[in-house]
Amino acid sequence: MKRWLTLRIEGIILLASFLIGGAGFLYFEKMLLLKIVFLILLLFLLWWHFRFPSSRALIYLFYFLLVWNVLNLYFTVSFAYAHLIFLLLILALSFLYTIFFRIISFWWSYVLLYLVICLEIYLGLSFWPTDPYSKSMMILLAFYIYWEMVLAKGKTQSFWSIISVALILFFLILVTTSWYNA
Repeated sequence: MKRWLTLRIEGIILLASFLIGGAGFLYFEKMLLLKIVFLILLLFLLWWHFRFPSSRALIYLFYFLLVWNVLNLYFTVSFAYAHLIFLLLILALSFLYTIFFRIISFWWSYVLLYLVICLEIYLGLSFWPTDPYSKSMMILLAFYIYWEMVLAKGKTQSFWSIISVALILFFLILVTTSWYNA
């Protein structure tokens, strides 16, 4: 009964992420080509997730989409304490997505450590004059590295594959980031 309930909660989180993240991406994104590529990628990942349920690719995509939507909202509004409110919203999203990794023993200690890391990255990136794509990709990269390392639990081969993927993504993020003068 308990396993069924947790699977149902995960399904509700994924469905809500799909609807909110997809609608936000289609609303905020200006380029039609990226919208089409996004829809194709989303359909492929949905198929992949149902074919291989242990895959975490869909979780990472939805996490990126929701963080990207929050950062886009942050750039479209201006009111007092907006920075603090959106910081708390990103921390809440990060906490929500750690539910998918609760199979780990001492899960709460890992969650609290990740929230501190996410807080530091968000505050550090708030000073970069970049677009929401690169900021949300950096937060996603931290999410990926942290949780994959926790799940690898010291396996050397997994460690090097995670680090190599992270370095390639970090380099691609820095090269493709559109910098602007704030």
